[in-house]
Amino acid sequence: MDLSRSVYYYASVKDDTEVRKKLLGLAENHPKEGRDKMYLRIRNQGIL
Repeated sequence: MDLSRSVYYYASVKDDTEVRKKLLGLAENHPKEGRDKMYLRIRNQGIL
C-alpha cells in the first residue's frame, strides 16, 4: 500500500471525548434513531 509519510504519522489534535459520551448516551436513550438524527441533536445542543 502506498501511503505518504504525512498520512502514516498523522495524529489528530481534536479531543472528541465529549461528543463520544454524548453519542453513547443518546444511543442508550434512543436506540432506534440513526446517526444523522443523533448528529442533529448534538449540533442543536451546541456541542459541535
